[in-house]
Amino acid sequence: MTILGGADLDRALDNDEDIEVIHMTLGIHEGDHRWRLIREEKATLKKWRAECRARAAEG
Repeated sequence: MTILGGADLDRALDNDEDIEVIHMTLGIHEGDHRWRLIREEKATLKKWRAECRARAAEG
């Protein structure tokens, strides 16, 4: 398992091609419930990143 941080995490969250690679690597096809779960997790990480950046900007 690869742990992403900093710029690598930002790039992975901002690039939809990365999620396609995950799906292909795992053999997950659209319609599979895992497809939706991976997309939801990515959306959650993007939300948390935005919240952290907003808090950091505040002070």
